[in-house]
Amino acid sequence: MAGPAPFNKERFLLRALAVLFSTQLLFNLLTLSNCLRGEKVRPLCADLSSALKDTFEDALATTLALLSATALKRNRGGPES
Repeated sequence: MAGPAPFNKERFLLRALAVLFSTQLLFNLLTLSNCLRGEKVRPLCADLSSALKDTFEDALATTLALLSATALKRNRGGPES
């Protein structure tokens, strides 16, 4: 009988980021749909393109930082924990 599989940090981080980014996308789409329908959220609608750009850049920077840190750790021969 085999024991539980070892904890995979990279897989956990990837899934957590996917949930986070999907949630951000959902909120942004809800805001965009309200703006397109003409609801009274005009201050939010005026700055929506900037907010979407910032969200995308932050998500991309976070993902690249995590990937590069993992690659550096593997290239230096450090212990993977």
